Amino acid sequence: MFEKGQMYMLRGMKKNKRYDAMCDMDGALYVADSQGSWTNRYPRFNDGAIFVCLEGSPEFDLEAFEKTLSPESLEIHRLAATARAKGAYDYHREVSFLAPNGNRVRMRVKGNKTKFKKVTSRTRTK
Repeated sequence: MFEKGQMYMLRGMKKNKRYDAMCDMDGALYVADSQGSWTNRYPRFNDGAIFVCLEGSPEFDLEAFEKTLSPESLEIHRLAATARAKGAYDYHREVSFLAPNGNRVRMRVKGNKTKFKKVTSRTRTK
């Protein structure tokens, strides 16, 4: 999903009534609550903010994981172990961005990948 060196634009946050921005909390990027008491404490990024991907995150390598499994194990156990490993990988997968304010931030991919759109020559800006 996220490729190193590509630019990504934050989008769709204004549709949400409560979580309307992303904030940089000491190097980690989280959705920001517009009604919180600490709204001005951390840098906030709204729709249209451009992020540059510094470190991409590859997809789960199924073949490499299957090589680590024991060949004597049953098929059901192999499938269960693969599903657990893929779920854990997807949950902990992170990417690094260069934020619009010049800081390096990291973000978990799970739950946040639909909030970013890859910037191309056809991308419209408001």
